[in-house]
Amino acid sequence: MRHWGVSAGGNLIGSVTVAPLILLAGTHATNGSAWGMVVLDTTQAKVSHDWHQAFFLGVLANFAVCLAVWAATAGKTVADKILAVAGPVALFVATGFEHSVANMFMLPMGLLVKYGAGAGFWEGEALTEAGKSLGDYSSITVGAVIWDNLIPVVAGQHRRRCGAGRCVLLVDPPPRRRGPREELRPARRLPRDRRSRRSWRRAAHSDRGDDEFRI
Repeated sequence: MRHWGVSAGGNLIGSVTVAPLILLAGTHATNGSAWGMVVLDTTQAKVSHDWHQAFFLGVLANFAVCLAVWAATAGKTVADKILAVAGPVALFVATGFEHSVANMFMLPMGLLVKYGAGAGFWEGEALTEAGKSLGDYSSITVGAVIWDNLIPVVAGQHRRRCGAGRCVLLVDPPPRRRGPREELRPARRLPRDRRSRRSWRRAAHSDRGDDEFRI
């Protein structure tokens, strides 16, 4: 639980740090405010889910993320790992599954665009042609972001500790248990030269017997 808290806290800090930088850079107003309109539409869709829908969308997203982690461990090079995670990540993005870490950026970005974009943003060509104004995004509020999305999505992704911990269980099996003979047998270093190695073999056979020790 501690590891999950550190991971979630670090992602949240990074997300809420990058979002204001993008707003200050004016990215939301590019292409006639089309970029910001996409963010607002996406944010509004995310906070419009019913509680049970957001929960199960988080469950499905976690399936894809765990698949990405498992597939990445099978890769031997950086290129293998990147190629392995591309498919599962594209799957949960294209299907509209809800992932808490991704939403830690998108939802604050939507709030910043709505409340901090300024009048010039709402007069952009894309918003004007679409006939949208600030009142069309009244459902985007801080309470809706937290209660209607982040809480149910996080609950869905970490139900009964089946989040990142389950991925660890899948890709990192427990160590092999030693048998009683392995635990009792003292470790012997094999000499490097042949003469010493032969004397070592004779001593091992005389101590344990040919039927108990093989080299």
